[in-house]
Amino acid sequence: MKKQNIIMGISFVLLFVMVIGVSYAAYKFSAAGTKENVISTGTISMSYSQNSFIDLKNTYPKTDTYAIATKEDKSSMEFSVSMETSGTKQINYVLALTEIQEGTTLKSDKVKIYLEKEGKVVNNFETNKGKTIESFKNKYVEGLIDNYAIYQDILTTSNKTHHYTLTAWIDESYILPIKNETTTIKQTNEETYKFKVKVVGVDTPITIEEKSSVTTGTDTLIALTDNKDNSGLYTITHAKDSTLQIGTNESITEYRYRGANPKNYVTFNNETWRILGVFPTDDGTGNIENRIKLIKDQSIGGKYWDTGNSNNWARPATLNTELNTTYLNSLDSTSQSMIGDAKYYLGGKIPTSNNGYADTPLQFYSYERKIQNTTSNEFYNGTNPNSWVGKLGLMYLSDYGYASSNCENKKIYDSNSSSNDIRACNTTNWLYNIKANEWLLPQDASRSFRAFLVFSVGYANLDFVSSYQDAVRPVLYLISSAQITGGNGTSSSPYTLGL
Repeated sequence: MKKQNIIMGISFVLLFVMVIGVSYAAYKFSAAGTKENVISTGTISMSYSQNSFIDLKNTYPKTDTYAIATKEDKSSMEFSVSMETSGTKQINYVLALTEIQEGTTLKSDKVKIYLEKEGKVVNNFETNKGKTIESFKNKYVEGLIDNYAIYQDILTTSNKTHHYTLTAWIDESYILPIKNETTTIKQTNEETYKFKVKVVGVDTPITIEEKSSVTTGTDTLIALTDNKDNSGLYTITHAKDSTLQIGTNESITEYRYRGANPKNYVTFNNETWRILGVFPTDDGTGNIENRIKLIKDQSIGGKYWDTGNSNNWARPATLNTELNTTYLNSLDSTSQSMIGDAKYYLGGKIPTSNNGYADTPLQFYSYERKIQNTTSNEFYNGTNPNSWVGKLGLMYLSDYGYASSNCENKKIYDSNSSSNDIRACNTTNWLYNIKANEWLLPQDASRSFRAFLVFSVGYANLDFVSSYQDAVRPVLYLISSAQITGGNGTSSSPYTLGL
Protein backbone atom coordinates (compact mmCIF):
# COMPACT_ATOMS: atom_id res chain seq x y z
CA MET A 1 0.00 0.00 0.00
CA LYS A 2 1.17 3.49 -0.79
CA LYS A 3 0.59 6.46 1.41
CA GLN A 4 -0.81 9.63 0.02
CA ASN A 5 -1.06 12.98 1.73
CA ILE A 6 -3.60 15.58 0.84
CA ILE A 7 -2.71 18.93 2.39
CA MET A 8 -5.38 21.54 2.70
CA GLY A 9 -4.55 25.02 3.82
CA ILE A 10 -7.42 27.46 4.07
CA SER A 11 -7.34 31.06 5.27
CA PHE A 12 -10.00 32.30 7.67
CA VAL A 13 -11.74 34.36 4.97
CA LEU A 14 -12.20 31.45 2.59
CA LEU A 15 -15.63 29.85 2.85
CA PHE A 16 -15.42 27.26 0.07
CA VAL A 17 -12.65 25.44 -1.75
CA MET A 18 -12.46 22.46 -4.07
CA VAL A 19 -9.26 20.43 -4.19
CA ILE A 20 -8.88 18.37 -7.36
CA GLY A 21 -6.88 15.52 -8.83
CA VAL A 22 -5.87 13.55 -5.77
CA SER A 23 -5.43 10.01 -7.05
CA TYR A 24 -6.47 7.30 -9.49
CA ALA A 25 -7.98 3.95 -8.69
CA ALA A 26 -8.07 1.80 -11.77
CA TYR A 27 -8.59 -1.50 -13.48
CA LYS A 28 -5.99 -2.28 -16.16
CA PHE A 29 -4.06 0.77 -15.04
CA SER A 30 -0.34 1.31 -14.48
CA ALA A 31 1.34 4.45 -13.18
CA ALA A 32 4.65 5.69 -14.54
CA GLY A 33 7.29 7.23 -12.29
CA THR A 34 7.34 8.16 -8.62
CA LYS A 35 7.77 11.91 -8.86
CA GLU A 36 5.64 13.76 -6.33
CA ASN A 37 3.29 16.26 -7.93
CA VAL A 38 2.17 19.43 -6.16
CA ILE A 39 -0.67 21.69 -7.17
CA SER A 40 -0.82 24.96 -5.32
CA THR A 41 -3.05 28.03 -5.42
CA GLY A 42 -2.29 30.68 -2.86
CA THR A 43 -2.84 29.23 0.61
CA ILE A 44 -4.35 26.04 -0.82
CA SER A 45 -1.98 23.20 -1.59
CA MET A 46 -2.40 19.56 -2.48
CA SER A 47 0.29 16.91 -2.98
CA TYR A 48 0.21 13.31 -4.08
CA SER A 49 2.47 10.64 -5.53
CA GLN A 50 1.86 9.25 -8.99
CA ASN A 51 2.53 5.72 -7.83
CA SER A 52 -0.10 5.84 -5.10
CA PHE A 53 -3.10 4.16 -6.64
CA ILE A 54 -5.38 1.12 -6.58
CA ASP A 55 -4.55 -1.43 -9.27
CA LEU A 56 -7.04 -4.28 -9.73
CA LYS A 57 -5.74 -5.59 -13.04
CA ASN A 58 -5.93 -9.39 -13.18
CA THR A 59 -8.00 -9.52 -10.00
CA TYR A 60 -11.34 -11.27 -9.84
CA PRO A 61 -14.79 -10.65 -8.32
CA LYS A 62 -14.87 -11.01 -4.55
CA THR A 63 -17.39 -11.16 -1.75
CA ASP A 64 -17.54 -8.16 0.56
CA THR A 65 -16.29 -10.17 3.52
CA TYR A 66 -13.25 -11.51 1.67
CA ALA A 67 -12.27 -8.20 0.05
CA ILE A 68 -12.48 -6.24 3.30
CA ALA A 69 -10.72 -8.87 5.38
CA THR A 70 -7.80 -9.48 3.02
CA LYS A 71 -7.14 -6.05 1.45
CA GLU A 72 -4.97 -7.77 -1.08
CA ASP A 73 -1.92 -6.02 -2.50
CA LYS A 74 -2.83 -2.93 -4.54
CA SER A 75 -6.55 -3.27 -3.76
CA SER A 76 -6.28 -0.59 -1.04
CA MET A 77 -4.63 2.79 -0.65
CA GLU A 78 -3.89 4.84 2.44
CA PHE A 79 -4.04 8.62 2.46
CA SER A 80 -4.28 11.51 4.90
CA VAL A 81 -6.15 14.77 4.94
CA SER A 82 -4.43 17.60 6.83
CA MET A 83 -4.61 21.33 7.40
CA GLU A 84 -1.62 23.56 7.92
CA THR A 85 -3.18 26.98 8.34
CA SER A 86 -2.53 28.28 11.82
CA GLY A 87 -5.39 29.77 13.78
CA THR A 88 -8.10 27.94 11.86
CA LYS A 89 -10.56 26.40 14.27
CA GLN A 90 -12.39 24.11 11.90
CA ILE A 91 -12.38 22.90 8.30
CA ASN A 92 -15.37 20.95 7.05
CA TYR A 93 -14.68 18.71 4.06
CA VAL A 94 -16.05 15.88 1.97
CA LEU A 95 -14.27 12.96 0.31
CA ALA A 96 -15.64 12.36 -3.16
CA LEU A 97 -15.07 10.29 -6.28
CA THR A 98 -14.69 12.09 -9.59
CA GLU A 99 -13.77 11.59 -13.25
CA ILE A 100 -15.25 8.11 -13.22
CA GLN A 101 -14.49 6.15 -16.37
CA GLU A 102 -16.48 2.94 -16.83
CA GLY A 103 -15.53 -0.03 -18.98
CA THR A 104 -17.60 -1.71 -21.66
CA THR A 105 -19.34 -4.07 -19.25
CA LEU A 106 -17.71 -3.17 -15.94
CA LYS A 107 -19.95 -0.41 -14.59
CA SER A 108 -20.24 1.59 -11.37
CA ASP A 109 -22.84 -0.81 -10.01
CA LYS A 110 -20.24 -3.61 -10.14
CA VAL A 111 -17.37 -1.82 -8.41
CA LYS A 112 -17.48 -1.67 -4.62
CA ILE A 113 -15.56 0.48 -2.15
CA TYR A 114 -15.04 0.48 1.59
CA LEU A 115 -13.66 3.41 3.58
CA GLU A 116 -12.00 3.26 6.98
CA LYS A 117 -10.74 6.10 9.16
CA GLU A 118 -8.06 5.37 11.73
CA GLY A 119 -8.73 1.67 11.19
CA LYS A 120 -12.50 1.86 11.79
CA VAL A 121 -15.37 1.80 9.28
CA VAL A 122 -16.85 5.24 8.59
CA ASN A 123 -20.52 5.90 9.15
CA ASN A 124 -21.55 5.83 5.47
CA PHE A 125 -20.70 2.12 5.37
CA GLU A 126 -21.71 -1.00 7.24
CA THR A 127 -19.24 -3.25 9.02
CA ASN A 128 -17.91 -5.86 6.59
CA LYS A 129 -20.06 -4.61 3.74
CA GLY A 130 -18.96 -2.52 0.78
CA LYS A 131 -21.11 -0.16 -1.27
CA THR A 132 -21.23 0.14 -5.03
CA ILE A 133 -19.88 3.34 -6.50
CA GLU A 134 -23.23 3.74 -8.26
CA SER A 135 -24.96 4.02 -4.87
CA PHE A 136 -23.10 7.27 -4.20
CA LYS A 137 -24.25 8.90 -7.41
CA ASN A 138 -26.22 12.14 -7.01
CA LYS A 139 -25.25 12.61 -3.36
CA TYR A 140 -25.32 16.38 -3.27
CA VAL A 141 -22.67 18.55 -1.67
CA GLU A 142 -22.65 22.30 -2.12
CA GLY A 143 -20.52 23.08 -5.14
CA LEU A 144 -19.62 19.47 -5.83
CA ILE A 145 -20.49 18.90 -9.46
CA ASP A 146 -19.40 15.29 -9.60
CA ASN A 147 -22.03 14.07 -7.13
CA TYR A 148 -20.23 11.01 -5.79
CA ALA A 149 -19.68 12.12 -2.20
CA ILE A 150 -18.67 9.18 -0.02
CA TYR A 151 -17.90 10.74 3.38
CA GLN A 152 -17.85 14.07 5.25
CA ASP A 153 -15.57 15.01 8.12
CA ILE A 154 -14.17 17.93 10.12
CA LEU A 155 -10.58 18.99 10.83
CA THR A 156 -9.97 21.06 13.96
CA THR A 157 -7.04 22.82 15.57
CA SER A 158 -6.60 19.92 17.99
CA ASN A 159 -6.99 17.26 15.29
CA LYS A 160 -5.22 18.44 12.14
CA THR A 161 -4.79 15.12 10.33
CA HIS A 162 -7.11 12.25 9.47
CA HIS A 163 -5.82 8.93 8.10
CA TYR A 164 -7.97 6.88 5.72
CA THR A 165 -7.83 3.52 3.95
CA LEU A 166 -9.86 3.12 0.77
CA THR A 167 -10.43 -0.42 -0.51
CA ALA A 168 -11.94 -1.27 -3.90
CA TRP A 169 -12.91 -4.53 -5.58
CA ILE A 170 -15.04 -6.06 -8.28
CA ASP A 171 -18.37 -7.23 -6.89
CA GLU A 172 -18.99 -10.96 -6.81
CA SER A 173 -22.02 -10.63 -9.12
CA TYR A 174 -19.87 -9.44 -12.04
CA ILE A 175 -19.23 -12.10 -14.68
CA LEU A 176 -15.78 -11.75 -16.18
CA PRO A 177 -15.60 -11.66 -20.00
CA ILE A 178 -14.41 -14.85 -21.65
CA LYS A 179 -11.19 -14.56 -23.61
CA ASN A 180 -10.26 -17.08 -26.28
CA GLU A 181 -6.52 -17.58 -26.47
CA THR A 182 -5.92 -20.00 -29.34
CA THR A 183 -6.93 -23.34 -27.80
CA THR A 184 -7.60 -22.05 -24.32
CA ILE A 185 -10.75 -20.24 -23.22
CA LYS A 186 -10.50 -18.42 -19.92
CA GLN A 187 -12.13 -15.62 -18.00
CA THR A 188 -9.88 -12.62 -17.52
CA ASN A 189 -10.13 -9.10 -16.17
CA GLU A 190 -8.84 -6.60 -18.69
CA GLU A 191 -11.55 -3.97 -18.44
CA THR A 192 -10.67 -0.40 -17.65
CA TYR A 193 -12.42 1.32 -14.77
CA LYS A 194 -10.94 4.50 -13.31
CA PHE A 195 -11.83 7.18 -10.81
CA LYS A 196 -10.15 9.95 -8.86
CA VAL A 197 -10.50 10.71 -5.17
CA LYS A 198 -10.68 14.34 -4.13
CA VAL A 199 -11.38 16.56 -1.15
CA VAL A 200 -14.05 19.25 -1.20
CA GLY A 201 -14.09 21.94 1.46
CA VAL A 202 -17.50 23.18 2.59
CA ASP A 203 -18.41 26.10 4.81
CA THR A 204 -20.60 24.18 7.27
CA PRO A 205 -20.87 20.53 8.40
CA ILE A 206 -23.36 18.53 6.37
CA THR A 207 -24.92 15.11 6.29
CA ILE A 208 -24.59 13.80 2.77
CA GLU A 209 -27.81 11.80 2.76
CA GLU A 210 -29.89 14.62 4.24
CA LYS A 211 -28.53 17.22 1.82
CA SER A 212 -29.53 15.33 -1.31
CA SER A 213 -30.94 17.82 -3.79
CA VAL A 214 -31.96 15.12 -6.21
CA THR A 215 -35.45 13.66 -5.96
CA THR A 216 -35.29 10.15 -7.35
CA GLY A 217 -38.05 8.64 -9.42
CA THR A 218 -38.97 6.33 -6.56
CA ASP A 219 -39.45 9.36 -4.28
CA THR A 220 -41.63 11.06 -6.87
CA LEU A 221 -43.90 8.04 -7.25
CA ILE A 222 -44.13 7.03 -3.59
CA ALA A 223 -45.43 10.53 -2.83
CA LEU A 224 -48.44 9.64 -5.02
CA THR A 225 -49.46 6.47 -3.17
CA ASP A 226 -52.94 5.88 -1.77
CA ASN A 227 -54.30 7.14 -5.09
CA LYS A 228 -53.16 10.71 -4.54
CA ASP A 229 -54.21 12.89 -7.49
CA ASN A 230 -55.97 9.80 -8.92
CA SER A 231 -52.58 8.25 -9.59
CA GLY A 232 -53.81 4.68 -9.26
CA LEU A 233 -50.82 3.86 -7.02
CA TYR A 234 -51.52 1.93 -3.83
CA THR A 235 -49.44 0.65 -0.92
CA ILE A 236 -49.27 -3.13 -0.49
CA THR A 237 -47.67 -4.67 2.61
CA HIS A 238 -46.53 -8.28 2.90
CA ALA A 239 -45.93 -9.55 6.42
CA LYS A 240 -42.48 -10.95 7.16
CA ASP A 241 -42.14 -14.60 6.28
CA SER A 242 -39.09 -16.71 7.10
CA THR A 243 -39.82 -19.02 4.16
CA LEU A 244 -39.29 -16.26 1.57
CA GLN A 245 -36.16 -14.92 -0.08
CA ILE A 246 -37.16 -11.32 0.64
CA GLY A 247 -39.05 -10.07 3.67
CA THR A 248 -37.61 -12.82 5.83
CA ASN A 249 -37.11 -10.67 8.92
CA GLU A 250 -39.30 -7.65 8.26
CA SER A 251 -42.45 -6.77 6.38
CA ILE A 252 -42.15 -5.70 2.75
CA THR A 253 -43.89 -2.55 1.50
CA GLU A 254 -44.57 -2.21 -2.21
CA TYR A 255 -46.27 0.49 -4.26
CA ARG A 256 -48.34 -0.96 -7.10
CA TYR A 257 -50.42 0.61 -9.86
CA ARG A 258 -53.92 -0.84 -9.85
CA GLY A 259 -57.18 -0.37 -11.71
CA ALA A 260 -58.33 0.16 -15.27
CA ASN A 261 -56.27 3.20 -16.22
CA PRO A 262 -53.71 4.37 -13.66
CA LYS A 263 -51.31 7.19 -14.43
CA ASN A 264 -48.34 4.95 -15.06
CA TYR A 265 -47.36 5.65 -18.66
CA VAL A 266 -43.67 6.31 -19.22
CA THR A 267 -41.44 6.92 -22.21
CA PHE A 268 -38.51 4.50 -22.28
CA ASN A 269 -36.30 3.78 -25.30
CA ASN A 270 -38.53 6.30 -27.14
CA GLU A 271 -41.41 3.84 -26.71
CA THR A 272 -44.44 3.55 -24.48
CA TRP A 273 -43.86 1.46 -21.36
CA ARG A 274 -45.87 1.21 -18.14
CA ILE A 275 -44.76 1.36 -14.51
CA LEU A 276 -45.73 -1.71 -12.50
CA GLY A 277 -44.76 0.11 -9.31
CA VAL A 278 -41.96 0.67 -6.83
CA PHE A 279 -40.57 -2.43 -5.15
CA PRO A 280 -37.86 -3.31 -2.61
CA THR A 281 -35.39 -4.88 -5.03
CA ASP A 282 -32.36 -7.07 -4.40
CA ASP A 283 -29.56 -6.19 -6.82
CA GLY A 284 -28.19 -9.71 -6.53
CA THR A 285 -25.63 -8.87 -3.84
CA GLY A 286 -28.05 -8.69 -0.93
CA ASN A 287 -28.35 -4.90 -1.22
CA ILE A 288 -32.08 -4.10 -1.19
CA GLU A 289 -33.43 -0.70 -2.22
CA ASN A 290 -36.63 0.71 -3.68
CA ARG A 291 -36.58 0.64 -7.47
CA ILE A 292 -39.07 1.33 -10.26
CA LYS A 293 -40.24 -1.70 -12.23
CA LEU A 294 -41.30 -1.24 -15.87
CA ILE A 295 -43.13 -3.42 -18.38
CA LYS A 296 -43.39 -2.75 -22.10
CA ASP A 297 -46.89 -1.64 -23.06
CA GLN A 298 -47.11 -3.96 -26.07
CA SER A 299 -45.70 -7.37 -26.96
CA ILE A 300 -42.42 -7.66 -28.88
CA GLY A 301 -43.91 -10.65 -30.72
CA GLY A 302 -44.70 -14.31 -30.26
CA LYS A 303 -41.80 -16.22 -28.70
CA TYR A 304 -41.08 -19.69 -27.39
CA TRP A 305 -40.37 -19.68 -23.64
CA ASP A 306 -37.66 -22.25 -24.27
CA THR A 307 -36.92 -24.30 -27.37
CA GLY A 308 -35.05 -26.84 -25.23
CA ASN A 309 -38.30 -27.83 -23.51
CA SER A 310 -37.14 -26.72 -20.03
CA ASN A 311 -38.74 -24.25 -17.64
CA ASN A 312 -35.41 -23.45 -15.96
CA TRP A 313 -35.20 -19.71 -16.69
CA ALA A 314 -31.68 -19.48 -15.27
CA ARG A 315 -30.28 -22.22 -17.54
CA PRO A 316 -30.69 -19.79 -19.40
CA ALA A 317 -33.97 -20.37 -21.20
CA THR A 318 -34.17 -19.37 -24.86
CA LEU A 319 -36.33 -16.35 -24.08
CA ASN A 320 -33.98 -15.28 -21.28
CA THR A 321 -31.05 -15.30 -23.71
CA GLU A 322 -32.93 -13.37 -26.37
CA LEU A 323 -34.15 -10.70 -23.96
CA ASN A 324 -30.73 -10.17 -22.36
CA THR A 325 -28.68 -10.16 -25.55
CA THR A 326 -30.43 -9.34 -28.83
CA TYR A 327 -33.29 -7.35 -27.35
CA LEU A 328 -31.21 -5.58 -24.68
CA ASN A 329 -28.62 -4.59 -27.29
CA SER A 330 -31.39 -3.12 -29.47
CA LEU A 331 -32.22 -0.50 -26.82
CA ASP A 332 -30.60 2.91 -27.03
CA SER A 333 -27.53 3.49 -24.86
CA THR A 334 -29.30 5.87 -22.47
CA SER A 335 -32.01 3.31 -21.77
CA GLN A 336 -29.47 0.55 -21.29
CA SER A 337 -27.63 2.67 -18.71
CA MET A 338 -30.84 3.01 -16.68
CA ILE A 339 -31.39 -0.75 -16.29
CA GLY A 340 -29.95 -2.30 -13.17
CA ASP A 341 -29.31 -5.92 -12.33
CA ALA A 342 -32.07 -7.38 -10.18
CA LYS A 343 -32.91 -10.67 -8.56
CA TYR A 344 -35.86 -12.31 -10.28
CA TYR A 345 -37.62 -14.97 -8.21
CA LEU A 346 -38.31 -18.21 -10.04
CA GLY A 347 -40.77 -20.07 -7.84
CA GLY A 348 -44.02 -21.47 -9.13
CA LYS A 349 -46.45 -24.24 -8.30
CA ILE A 350 -48.86 -26.60 -9.90
CA PRO A 351 -52.20 -24.99 -9.04
CA THR A 352 -54.51 -26.74 -6.63
CA SER A 353 -57.34 -28.23 -8.67
CA ASN A 354 -60.82 -27.39 -7.46
CA ASN A 355 -63.16 -26.85 -10.41
CA GLY A 356 -60.15 -25.25 -12.02
CA TYR A 357 -57.32 -23.72 -10.01
CA ALA A 358 -58.07 -22.46 -6.52
CA ASP A 359 -54.74 -20.68 -5.99
CA THR A 360 -54.81 -16.87 -5.90
CA PRO A 361 -52.36 -14.16 -7.05
CA LEU A 362 -51.68 -13.41 -3.37
CA GLN A 363 -50.67 -17.03 -2.82
CA PHE A 364 -48.51 -16.92 -5.92
CA TYR A 365 -46.64 -13.93 -4.53
CA SER A 366 -45.42 -16.32 -1.84
CA TYR A 367 -44.83 -19.26 -4.20
CA GLU A 368 -42.67 -17.13 -6.49
CA ARG A 369 -40.36 -16.12 -3.66
CA LYS A 370 -40.01 -19.35 -1.67
CA ILE A 371 -36.50 -20.18 -0.52
CA GLN A 372 -36.88 -23.92 -1.15
CA ASN A 373 -39.25 -26.80 -1.64
CA THR A 374 -40.84 -28.17 1.51
CA THR A 375 -42.08 -31.27 -0.32
CA SER A 376 -40.89 -32.76 -3.59
CA ASN A 377 -41.31 -30.32 -6.50
CA GLU A 378 -43.65 -28.08 -4.51
CA PHE A 379 -42.27 -24.71 -5.68
CA TYR A 380 -39.33 -25.61 -7.94
CA ASN A 381 -39.02 -28.39 -10.47
CA GLY A 382 -36.13 -30.75 -9.81
CA THR A 383 -32.92 -28.78 -9.37
CA ASN A 384 -34.26 -25.53 -10.80
CA PRO A 385 -32.77 -22.57 -8.86
CA ASN A 386 -34.93 -20.25 -6.79
CA SER A 387 -33.70 -17.02 -8.41
CA TRP A 388 -31.77 -15.48 -11.29
CA VAL A 389 -29.89 -12.15 -11.40
CA GLY A 390 -29.97 -10.14 -14.59
CA LYS A 391 -31.49 -7.20 -16.41
CA LEU A 392 -34.60 -8.31 -18.30
CA GLY A 393 -37.30 -10.76 -17.32
CA LEU A 394 -41.05 -11.28 -17.46
CA MET A 395 -43.82 -10.27 -15.10
CA TYR A 396 -44.92 -12.51 -12.27
CA LEU A 397 -48.38 -14.01 -12.05
CA SER A 398 -48.77 -11.96 -8.86
CA ASP A 399 -48.00 -8.79 -10.85
CA TYR A 400 -50.91 -9.53 -13.13
CA GLY A 401 -53.26 -10.28 -10.25
CA TYR A 402 -52.35 -7.18 -8.27
CA ALA A 403 -52.83 -4.88 -11.27
CA SER A 404 -56.60 -5.26 -10.94
CA SER A 405 -58.78 -3.57 -8.38
CA ASN A 406 -58.71 -5.75 -5.24
CA CYS A 407 -58.84 -9.12 -6.98
CA GLU A 408 -55.64 -10.62 -5.59
CA ASN A 409 -57.74 -13.09 -3.59
CA LYS A 410 -59.66 -14.38 -6.61
CA LYS A 411 -58.79 -17.79 -8.07
CA ILE A 412 -56.42 -17.69 -11.01
CA TYR A 413 -58.95 -19.86 -12.90
CA ASP A 414 -62.35 -21.33 -12.13
CA SER A 415 -63.65 -23.68 -14.83
CA ASN A 416 -67.26 -23.28 -13.67
CA SER A 417 -67.60 -19.54 -13.30
CA SER A 418 -65.58 -16.58 -14.59
CA SER A 419 -66.98 -14.48 -11.74
CA ASN A 420 -64.96 -16.53 -9.24
CA ASP A 421 -61.55 -15.99 -10.84
CA ILE A 422 -59.43 -13.09 -12.00
CA ARG A 423 -61.44 -12.79 -15.22
CA ALA A 424 -64.00 -10.99 -13.10
CA CYS A 425 -61.47 -8.17 -12.84
CA ASN A 426 -60.55 -7.84 -16.52
CA THR A 427 -62.29 -4.48 -16.85
CA THR A 428 -60.32 -3.10 -13.89
CA ASN A 429 -56.92 -4.60 -14.75
CA TRP A 430 -54.66 -2.27 -16.73
CA LEU A 431 -52.35 -5.17 -17.66
CA TYR A 432 -55.21 -6.83 -19.53
CA ASN A 433 -54.60 -4.67 -22.57
CA ILE A 434 -53.01 -6.81 -25.29
CA LYS A 435 -55.65 -9.56 -24.95
CA ALA A 436 -53.33 -12.28 -26.23
CA ASN A 437 -51.80 -15.37 -24.70
CA GLU A 438 -48.82 -13.94 -22.81
CA TRP A 439 -45.89 -15.67 -21.10
CA LEU A 440 -45.23 -15.17 -17.41
CA LEU A 441 -42.08 -15.95 -15.39
CA PRO A 442 -43.35 -18.62 -12.89
CA GLN A 443 -42.81 -22.28 -13.70
CA ASP A 444 -44.86 -25.43 -13.27
CA ALA A 445 -43.10 -27.00 -10.32
CA SER A 446 -44.32 -30.51 -11.12
CA ARG A 447 -43.35 -30.67 -14.80
CA SER A 448 -40.21 -29.31 -16.42
CA PHE A 449 -41.81 -28.46 -19.76
CA ARG A 450 -44.51 -25.97 -18.72
CA ALA A 451 -44.60 -22.36 -17.55
CA PHE A 452 -47.43 -20.01 -16.64
CA LEU A 453 -49.16 -17.59 -18.95
CA VAL A 454 -52.20 -15.33 -19.03
CA PHE A 455 -54.67 -16.49 -21.64
CA SER A 456 -56.27 -14.01 -24.02
CA VAL A 457 -59.52 -14.21 -22.05
CA GLY A 458 -57.78 -13.07 -18.86
CA TYR A 459 -57.23 -16.05 -16.59
CA ALA A 460 -53.91 -17.76 -15.74
CA ASN A 461 -52.95 -21.28 -16.77
CA LEU A 462 -50.00 -23.33 -18.01
CA ASP A 463 -48.52 -23.75 -21.49
CA PHE A 464 -45.81 -25.90 -23.06
CA VAL A 465 -42.56 -23.91 -23.20
CA SER A 466 -41.38 -25.26 -26.56
CA SER A 467 -44.71 -25.72 -28.34
CA TYR A 468 -46.30 -22.28 -28.38
CA GLN A 469 -45.13 -18.83 -29.37
CA ASP A 470 -46.93 -16.60 -26.91
CA ALA A 471 -46.74 -12.82 -26.51
CA VAL A 472 -43.82 -11.33 -24.59
CA ARG A 473 -43.63 -8.03 -22.72
CA PRO A 474 -40.13 -7.43 -21.28
CA VAL A 475 -39.86 -6.37 -17.65
CA LEU A 476 -36.96 -4.48 -16.01
CA TYR A 477 -35.94 -2.56 -12.89
CA LEU A 478 -34.49 0.93 -13.25
CA ILE A 479 -31.40 1.80 -11.24
CA SER A 480 -32.24 3.56 -7.99
CA SER A 481 -30.82 6.93 -9.12
CA ALA A 482 -33.18 7.19 -12.11
CA GLN A 483 -35.28 10.35 -11.98
CA ILE A 484 -38.66 11.35 -13.35
CA THR A 485 -37.93 14.50 -15.32
CA GLY A 486 -41.33 15.36 -16.74
CA GLY A 487 -44.86 14.30 -17.64
CA ASN A 488 -47.73 13.33 -15.36
CA GLY A 489 -48.07 9.62 -16.16
CA THR A 490 -51.12 9.89 -18.42
CA SER A 491 -51.16 8.40 -21.91
CA SER A 492 -51.10 11.90 -23.40
CA SER A 493 -48.27 13.06 -21.10
CA PRO A 494 -46.21 10.02 -20.09
CA TYR A 495 -43.44 10.33 -17.54
CA THR A 496 -39.98 10.99 -18.91
CA LEU A 497 -36.83 9.61 -17.32
CA GLY A 498 -33.33 10.91 -16.68
CA LEU A 499 -30.21 10.36 -14.61
